[in-house]
Amino acid sequence: MPTTTIKPSEVTNVTITLRKNAVPSSTVTLNPTMGFSSSISYVAGTAMSAKSYAPNASVAWGVSAIPTSMNLANTWYICIRPSSMTGDTMCYSTFVSLVVTYTPTPTNCTAPSSVTVASNNVAPSTNVTLNWSGAVAGTVNAITGYDVYRSTTAGSGYALLTSVASTATSGSTTVTSHATPGSSYYYKVVTKGAAGATYNSGQSSATATLTTTVTACTAPSSVTVSSNNVRPSTNVTLNWSGAAGGTNNAIDGYDIYRSETAGSGYTLLTSVATSATSGSTTVTSHATKGSAYYYKVVTKGIRGATYYSGQSSATATLTTAPYGNTIGYYTGGAFAKCEVYWYVNGTGFVECVPYVMQGSAWVECNTG
Repeated sequence: MPTTTIKPSEVTNVTITLRKNAVPSSTVTLNPTMGFSSSISYVAGTAMSAKSYAPNASVAWGVSAIPTSMNLANTWYICIRPSSMTGDTMCYSTFVSLVVTYTPTPTNCTAPSSVTVASNNVAPSTNVTLNWSGAVAGTVNAITGYDVYRSTTAGSGYALLTSVASTATSGSTTVTSHATPGSSYYYKVVTKGAAGATYNSGQSSATATLTTTVTACTAPSSVTVSSNNVRPSTNVTLNWSGAAGGTNNAIDGYDIYRSETAGSGYTLLTSVATSATSGSTTVTSHATKGSAYYYKVVTKGIRGATYYSGQSSATATLTTAPYGNTIGYYTGGAFAKCEVYWYVNGTGFVECVPYVMQGSAWVECNTG
């Protein structure tokens, strides 16, 4: 076949294909059905009129460049001719209709630039909203959703927690705080794209931290008794106030501790259920004259004994008044021995115990 002359009939079956993912000015391959070996040039246009377009420069057969002026969404009509015909704008071929398809290589999505939680330092197993924003789609890689990753260690060990379908550049989902007080969860987010997992973003450098926080209750600042220096086995009211709940640890009640020794040896006497910061209960004085009971109070919280307060530094003392001096015998029909109980404030009261004469001695009636 001559290399300088190509008859129109010899090129009517020429087909041209463009390399996939081609972009303007990139190299393409022209693949005719006939094996030409000469240099050729081509003209391209959006109408079947070769004379409307100046030919491109002569190029090696099979290789050319897509003009930068081409609208890649249009249909182009391309013909070929020998290089010797460059001075003539007429093509010696039948126009071949070709839709130029531009399919650029996808690029990765960008992970969210901000990842936050709506609240922090929350109670165990509390639902919180995780928010993210600033994600960006890749080239021909629209956002299709997000993968949320979680770890108990900052910076490592992240595992997929949940996925959210979305085309937006921001989003949110519900996460749950750690069940153990003092523990944290760390969250990162991956942006997913339509081009598939290969073109998802990496895990976000932005990290949200959700910490479970519980603190102990505070013991009452005041513990008192309604009266003191009382008779043996007398009921009085023990009062307390100034207690406080802890962080995420509301007051659930109080434990009352009692001892016969100031400062040590306290044992649980009773418990009172209440959510108030103050309270009271009934206690009984010592049965032995001159003895005392000492009371401390512990504030209980809803998070369990680990987060109760310690025993209050405030202490109430309930003293059973001692006997004082005998102030006399009463005779003449009624026989009694009277003794004085002294209060610590200097006042007192008299209690008379019936006595009877046995022989030459007075004895209490209840001794037989």
